[in-house]
Amino acid sequence: MQKNSYSPAIRLALRGIPLYGIAFGVLALLAIISAMLILGGCATSQGAGSLAESGGLLNSAGFAESVGRANSGAGSTQSIETFLESNGFSRIQTSEPIIHYSAESWKASLLSTIVQAKKSVFVLVFLANRNEFDAEIYDALIAKAAEGVPVYFLFDATSYERVFHNPKWNDEIVAPSEVFRGTKVKWAEFNPLRLERIAALPWLLVRDHRKIVMVDGETIYAGGYNLNIYSFAPLDQNGNEDAMIEIQSLDAARTLAPSLAEAWNQFSVELLNSEDIAPSVSANPPNASKDKVHAWLGNQVIGETRSIETLYRGIFDYAQEEIWLVQAFAMPTDTIMQMVKQALQRGVRVNIMLSEDQISPAMDKAVRYTVLPLLQAGAHVFIYKSAGNAFLHYKLAMMDRKIVALGSPNFNYRSLRLSNEIVFVFDNERTIDVVSQNLSELQKRARPVSIEEAQKWRGFSYFMSYLLSVPGG
Repeated sequence: MQKNSYSPAIRLALRGIPLYGIAFGVLALLAIISAMLILGGCATSQGAGSLAESGGLLNSAGFAESVGRANSGAGSTQSIETFLESNGFSRIQTSEPIIHYSAESWKASLLSTIVQAKKSVFVLVFLANRNEFDAEIYDALIAKAAEGVPVYFLFDATSYERVFHNPKWNDEIVAPSEVFRGTKVKWAEFNPLRLERIAALPWLLVRDHRKIVMVDGETIYAGGYNLNIYSFAPLDQNGNEDAMIEIQSLDAARTLAPSLAEAWNQFSVELLNSEDIAPSVSANPPNASKDKVHAWLGNQVIGETRSIETLYRGIFDYAQEEIWLVQAFAMPTDTIMQMVKQALQRGVRVNIMLSEDQISPAMDKAVRYTVLPLLQAGAHVFIYKSAGNAFLHYKLAMMDRKIVALGSPNFNYRSLRLSNEIVFVFDNERTIDVVSQNLSELQKRARPVSIEEAQKWRGFSYFMSYLLSVPGG
């Protein structure tokens, strides 16, 4: 019997009455803040993010305390690619990526790939639900499993909660646990949020923020798009502007498969191995003739690697001219601010693009609270306004228009310390050109933020929103 196949009534009981869930959330948050204060000492101008870093909420897991900086930096003869490899990134061979900048583009490609799948389909997403806009994808997965192709669907337990609901949406928004009940799709929840697991703190804070679809051990999609209503709703109905890369890479599949199997095996009674997720393929697979480039894969698993700190450390240390970050959830901690300031002191221009439309008023305040220190340090901050009321969920880091990083990580404490993340780094000319062109289009709808405006965002309510967002932002 598959794990988590409870009736709706039992599932509701296990998850707890909403009031109890809120109460436990508040208690947990108080405990976390207390731990941060004890471990980190006094608050700095950056707020709560710095409190956790010095003590390291999860440092007891036994992995490296910080990313090595020997031989790093703009004055080093070492390249950023070598720096990434020496700090846990995997060098892979892959097809040149296709970058899907719309949900419609990604959905069309994904549906075609699922239909053609012959060996396996593995899905890992942070937020998942079947709705009027992505129903075809869930139906395709069910149909493929019915054909006898193994289909695995792992989603973070955060999927059960929704921050807001647009009245134009159809009310039929269904969690995967209900969608796949009675089908041949095998599913599991990552780190379930239930009252009986309260003893698992602080590990209940760890979430799997990766968005990955792997088909037949070769085709991989990764990036910012979830399989939920926010990702697929129209842009004028609170949908997301985002990006998803599509690659053909045996190297990437074999690198990721053990990690995906491990994540699955933690929360499912049906155990998988790497071969289940990335089946062996012929020496000359169908896509072998596609143009190949080298890329670098960062697969952060909390307790094992710190790929996201490595990424940002490399970009800020090695930049010589300009850095662009598109990061709607940018909430810099002391570690991040140190990187930013060091780059600025070398004369590097640092640009950060936020989103005018946020997922909630509280998150909007949390992000805006951190803008003033960035501006005072000399960074340039912009706020993007979509044609509708879309949220810019896209995660991009670009260095000197020579290196681009695309994936799931945000520019905040949670992505550095509390979330599993995935990121691909490319240095080939065509990919950089595509990303640069898209960035130029975003810039047309972005306005600069002044110090005077940012000063208005330093009030108590903004600080409290930021404080409460540190573990969950």
